[in-house]
Order: sequence, then structure tokens, then C-alpha cells
Amino acid sequence: MSYVLLEEVGKRSAKWGGVDEGFGRIVTGESLGDGSGRQGLFLYEERGGKLCRRDLWEEGYGGVGSKLYGYGGRSFCVWDGGEVWIEDGTQALWLRREGLGLECLWSCGEEGFRLGALSLCGDGGGWRGVVGVWEREREGKSGLLYVDGEGGVFEYDVETDFVTSPQVSSDGRRLVWLGWNDPYMPWDRNSVWIADREEGGGWVGMRELLAEEEESCYFLPRWDGEGHLYVMKETGEDEGGYWNLHRVYEEEGAVEGAVENVLPLQAECGLPQWQSGMSTYDFCGKDEVVVAYTHGGRWHLGRGDLQKGEVVETCEGEWSAFEGIVCGDGFVVFLGVHVNGDREVVKMATRGMRVESRSMDVRGEREEVWYDVFSVGEEEEKGVMVYYPPRGFSEGDEAPPVIVRVHGGPTAQVVGEADVRTAYWTSRGVGVCDVNYRGSSGFGRSYRRKLEGGWGCVEVEDIRSAARRLVEKGYGDGERMVVYGTSAGGLSVLMSLIEGDEFCGGICLYGVTDLRDLLTSTHRFEAYYVESLVGKREDEEKYRSRSPLYRGGEVRKPVLFFHGREDMVVPCSQTEEMVGVIRAKGGDAELVIFEGEGHGFRKRETVMACMEAQEKFLRRVFGYEGETWA
Repeated sequence: MSYVLLEEVGKRSAKWGGVDEGFGRIVTGESLGDGSGRQGLFLYEERGGKLCRRDLWEEGYGGVGSKLYGYGGRSFCVWDGGEVWIEDGTQALWLRREGLGLECLWSCGEEGFRLGALSLCGDGGGWRGVVGVWEREREGKSGLLYVDGEGGVFEYDVETDFVTSPQVSSDGRRLVWLGWNDPYMPWDRNSVWIADREEGGGWVGMRELLAEEEESCYFLPRWDGEGHLYVMKETGEDEGGYWNLHRVYEEEGAVEGAVENVLPLQAECGLPQWQSGMSTYDFCGKDEVVVAYTHGGRWHLGRGDLQKGEVVETCEGEWSAFEGIVCGDGFVVFLGVHVNGDREVVKMATRGMRVESRSMDVRGEREEVWYDVFSVGEEEEKGVMVYYPPRGFSEGDEAPPVIVRVHGGPTAQVVGEADVRTAYWTSRGVGVCDVNYRGSSGFGRSYRRKLEGGWGCVEVEDIRSAARRLVEKGYGDGERMVVYGTSAGGLSVLMSLIEGDEFCGGICLYGVTDLRDLLTSTHRFEAYYVESLVGKREDEEKYRSRSPLYRGGEVRKPVLFFHGREDMVVPCSQTEEMVGVIRAKGGDAELVIFEGEGHGFRKRETVMACMEAQEKFLRRVFGYEGETWA
């Protein structure tokens, strides 16, 4: 059995910036491959069943990337003669014309200005303009930006605090978007807005079409080819509380539209909108869609017949997740997370759901993925966890050491994605377990809301329950289990070490340690998020009891910390103070700070250094110092 090498982790950990298709052209945002973490644009062309990549990037530019709401999204889109994209550093808007070079369409130049959520204006040929979302962080405002085909620039204020997911109808005459207000997040409450194209100008008649609802919210409004409007809307609790596809029936002059669930599924078809431009469906014909949906912790891709109200064809087995769904004439393009953990660009015929071409020659050993459940609190409800056993491990073998991973968000979801970092550990005899604790998405609104008011307690109970389940099943050695988490998951790591003794150590990457500080130091997008997860900010005792910083003396197991110096979501000072408190109380804390990194690490050298430090730490706490891995 061979180990996955550190260099392979660095090479295969590059982040993707999305995929778009237009007029037969497939373009992605990907790492430039120079180790800097910057992204460029790449064109994929079909050659005998293989999607071959061509670099579209030109030297002298700072990379492609949106900073909208701190997490970005939809930083480029495709037209028949090139691409339009956002420059990462300046947030300027650029147009590339095939064979004619680059043109700067618009640049604000203001500090704190951000741009994202780009959408092309109409499906006709030629350059017809683009719509996007702007944000001025310092002013606390968001709005719409429209650059027309002649270079005219229009900025629009909106009636909501935030806006996302603008899309123009195929005839270029109507615009739809989502809006929401503080103190809610976009997956709590939001509303659907529309506007009309003014002849020879911008957009007029901006109005609310679907008002916010207390027990439901919307995701990804889209126009079909005939100008009908659809949106993902959460169903009632008696139907599971899942995002399902609804058609919006508009009445002339009406403020509110009637909606109908046209694809009722006992499955989640939407996502919490941490980034703009997330896409789980697109129209592939009259009354037909390709939709990605998740049920029981597993993602599926299918073709839905809206007349029948059901999924009529699916593709199964080869991918654990599907990202960036976009349809062309008789085909769908997506980023598939292959079961071996690599992402690839896939073009698939919508009839028969068969692969026409793909970018990857499947490589590497396929990791085993086992699904299991664990007890959730005192209820009979069960949570889903995903276990990746060490290579060669069989039930009944000696229990291995395990890393229990806690996802961030905390509204994210984990699926059976055995990426290269997972394989790095399983190839060394270490099991890995991902936990979908209460608060995770993908299991309906009710499950996602179970964390409200309980962050720092509820998910900690579930993480500890999952760890005990691993020991009970023989999947993990109770003396050699480490808990690992990033961002919001970092707080859960530390609280798990404080509240229980299931783990022999912890690894915390850019984690939250001081909830009261986060109330005032985080960015605008999450300004009220902590209150929904913990409670009113006036409850001093609750915030102190849930903040690891104030309980540092109770961390009695070794912890390895990482943080990026430029983090604008969770300040690096939180980790520095936490390490200081643990050490002052006689605890064992290691700290690695990466200069030039933010909330999530991008540079190849950072990724490799992080893994190398983790391996050294795990060898120590698992008792492998001076020995080979098991």
C-alpha cells in the first residue's frame, strides 16, 4: 500500500471558481497553477470524448475573483465572443473579446467596494451587457450594477439590505433577483424581486413579487426559455421542509405571485447561499430540468419532467456531488466531485444522462465510503455521518486512530467526498469521519434550524455522540481520536474538548474562539448571524460559557491551531488570544500563522505546510513518534 504524498496534496487541493457554458463554450475559473492561489479562466474544448483545457489568462492581471459579501461567487460569465469577469484585487469588471484582447468595462476604485453575481443579459448573439451585484461594505449597502452592450453603466439602489442571484430572461426584457434584510441570513428569510427593461436604457419598475415568509425561503430564481419564472422554495414541514422547484404564476400588476411545486421531491434541491451563483438546476428543454438533489446525505443528478412532476432519469455512482449546473442544447455541464475526491468538468447528454466528454482521466485509488447514523440529543432522530476507513480496513479489524471532522458554516453539509486530504490520512492507516450534526443543510429546514440558539452546545453533543458511535462500531480507537474543524467548526472543536473526554487532541483552523468579539468584528454579511445561533447579545453569561476563550483552562488536551493573518471573517487575534490563554493555564497549544492568507488557505505552499504540521501533531498524539504509520 502506497502513501499519498504531500506534493500530491498540494497539487490536487487547488480551489475552483465555478463553471459556465454559453453558445457551446465551456469556461471555468481555476487555479493558475503557479502556487499563488490566484485563479484564471480556462476554456474546455471537446476532442474525442475528452474536454481539453486551454488557458485564456493573460499576464499582468491580478486573477479572477469576487469578494462580494466576503465569500464571493459568480465572478465570470460567458458570451459567444468571449468572457466578462471580475479582477480579484481591484474588483474591476473586464471584457475579453476573442482575438481582440481585453477591455475594462467599469472600475469603482473605492476601498471596500465589492462586485459579484454576474449574469449575462439575454441569450442572443453578440455582446449584450451584464448584470451583477455591488456592495459597499463601509456604507453597509448593496445594489445592482448593469453594464449595457454599448458600455453604459447603471447603478441601482434596492429596497433590501442585501441582493443576490440576478438573472435576465432569455429575451433580455425582464430581470429577477433575491433580496433579504438584517437580521436574517439568506436561507432564513428572503424575497423575490423583478424589474422590466426600459427601451434604450436600464431597468424600471423594480417591485417585490414574492414576499418573505416566516417558515420558508427561496433559492435561485430562473427564467425558462419561454419567459416563465421558477424558483426553489422550501416546502411545508409536513412535506419535509425541502427546497423544491416551484413555478411562479404572475398576475398583471400583482405584488405577490402564486407558486406551484412542479417537482415535489422528498429531497433538498437548494443550498444555503454563502456564495452568489450557486446552481443546482437549469432548464434543458420545454418543461424539463436537470437538477441536483440530496437525500440521506447523498447527492444525485437527474432529469426532471415538470409535466409529470417527477425525476425520470438519473446518473449514479461516479460523483459524490454536483456543482454549477448549467444546460446547453441537449446537454448539461457541471463540476463533478468524483468519488476519488478530484473535481472535473463533465458534459453529459440530457437524454439518457450519459457522459459525452469529461476533463479527467480517473486516477488514484478509490477510497471506501461508509455511511452510518448517530443519536441526536435525546430524540429518536438520527444524524448522518460519513466514515472513510483506512485503506485495507475491514469490519472486525483492530480499531484504527480516527480524525473526526467538523464542517464549517455551521450550515454546511458533508457528503461522501474522499478528497486527496482524506486519502492522505487513510493511506496512512488513519480513519476519517465527517459529521452532519444538527444545523447541517441537506436534511430539510427543521434539521437545519435545530442549531438556532444552541451553537456551542447542540452540535457538540452530536460530535461527541458520533465519536462514541465510531468506538461502538469498532471503527475508531477510543484512545486515539482527534477532532478537527474549520471556522465555525473550530469553535465546535474546542468546545468538544472542553465538554468531554472522547478526544485525545484537536486541530483548529481559523476557528471562532470569542463569540462576543465576533459580534462586532465580523463582516457585514454575518453581522447578526451569531445572535441567531447563540441568542441575544445582552446575555453575557451565555456568550462567555459558549466562547472557548473564557474557558481556556478547561482545554486539557493538545491543540494545533492555524490562522491566516489577513482573515476578515474571524480575526487572527482570536486564535492568538486563545493560544495565550491555554498556555498560561499550563495547556498544550501549537500555533501556525500564515502571512498573506485569509479565511481559507489558497496557496499551495500553505496547504502543504498545514498538512505537514498536522501529520507531525497526529504522530505525537497518536503515539507514532519515531515509528512508521500503522
